Amino acid sequence: MTQPEPTAAMTATDLAGQVYTRILGILSNRIWTGAETLNDVTLAQSLGVSRTPVRLALAKLANEGLVRKMPGKGWVPIALTLKDIRDIFEIKEALEAQAVRRAAELITPAAAEELRGVVQQMHEAESRCDLRRWIQADDSFYQLLFKIDGNERLTHTIELLDSQWYRYRMGYLAQENCLGVLYEEHRPIAEAVIAGDGDGASAAIIQHLTHVRNQILKITRDVLMLFLGIADAPVDARIAREAR
Repeated sequence: MTQPEPTAAMTATDLAGQVYTRILGILSNRIWTGAETLNDVTLAQSLGVSRTPVRLALAKLANEGLVRKMPGKGWVPIALTLKDIRDIFEIKEALEAQAVRRAAELITPAAAEELRGVVQQMHEAESRCDLRRWIQADDSFYQLLFKIDGNERLTHTIELLDSQWYRYRMGYLAQENCLGVLYEEHRPIAEAVIAGDGDGASAAIIQHLTHVRNQILKITRDVLMLFLGIADAPVDARIAREAR
């Protein structure tokens, strides 16, 4: 049977998804000041597309809390408060602990060998201080664990949370000896999953995420809020301690 030709609406939606990914990359790989905006006309020209998929992509980013429409000015990236970061990582800890626990239950010999290979890539990137290769290996590490778990909705939720804090990822990774610390935190997660130790994998990933959360809180408080002139929303004593 002959398949129907794709409609204009389908094509626009597919293209908007590609544009969304491109704009998300733009947001994730630089620090934005409060004076900078995203303009749909400029973005359309730079990406070689019409304004329609750009507007659809920006609307999706707005729904996800990453940008805000400013009348007459364009779209402004939304800065995270200390509470935002605390909330994001609180959810990540619960979801990722569940994901690695399930991965430990479902791990196969082939997946275990693949996970060992990814950890070796992380080790090589860390030993060479190769930030680009580390990010690739880090992404592969979690993609593999979530693939083993097989819960697509859980994976999508984690990806959405990551898209919100990844704007601060490069500043975090640029810290002295950060890759060495991260490698030593990822290795026990992988070892526990390979060993079928769900409790151990869950504990290891919570320890890792707690460390990352506290470092992001500190960078946000000590660097980004001063640089961007952001006044943080009121935070409770617990968040204040974690940001020290």
